[in-house]
Amino acid sequence: MGKIVTTKMEGNTEQYLVNLAPKPHGTLCKIGTKHGTDKANHYRTDGLCYLDIYESYFKNFKDKEVNILEIGVRTGNSVFTWKEYFSKANIFGVDINTSCKQFEGERIKIVIGDATDVKTINEINPSEIKYDIIIDDGSHINLDIITSFNLLWDKLSDGGLYIIEDLYNSYGVDRDILGDAAGTPANKREDISIFFDSLIREVDTPFKNKLSIHFWRHICIIIKSS
Repeated sequence: MGKIVTTKMEGNTEQYLVNLAPKPHGTLCKIGTKHGTDKANHYRTDGLCYLDIYESYFKNFKDKEVNILEIGVRTGNSVFTWKEYFSKANIFGVDINTSCKQFEGERIKIVIGDATDVKTINEINPSEIKYDIIIDDGSHINLDIITSFNLLWDKLSDGGLYIIEDLYNSYGVDRDILGDAAGTPANKREDISIFFDSLIREVDTPFKNKLSIHFWRHICIIIKSS
């Protein structure tokens, strides 16, 4: 069972199938396991990992010259995963930790800075090229998530994907939600609930550029209209 979504890639309108029942241990997950990213951990979504879910969305970007931005580089595992899976992609990463600069290399650009600061956003991409995929795996603070989204949405290409990860943190310290996760005490769920409600309203409003919002366990994927 799947959902047909129209996207615009390199001037051509194509259709791709988003599989709403992704299979575990796919190609992307295997690459992620090789590079040691926690996005390949299968405990996160009932036997699936984040990468299993993402592959349903990423497969039609795979062999194209795309631009990918990830907020939160940490140990570099995920930027190396994207580099291997997307053979022609330019990978951009932003992190406040200066040690992340070491992961810069061929097709990978790392900027040290705060993704809620417009100066950092402009430094990442001074040429103002559009991103095809943006992944927010940063502070997981609700207000940071909202601020980064508002700064970056217009920099996302038509038909592009904006992904917000680890949304269990959005509940603050609610142990029923968090389980053994540490949580983010600064968060109040109502802050991001208002944000998501505003996005849903735009999906339902004619001529807005939010085509679809998909919620998975701990993940939100927002698809931009073509």
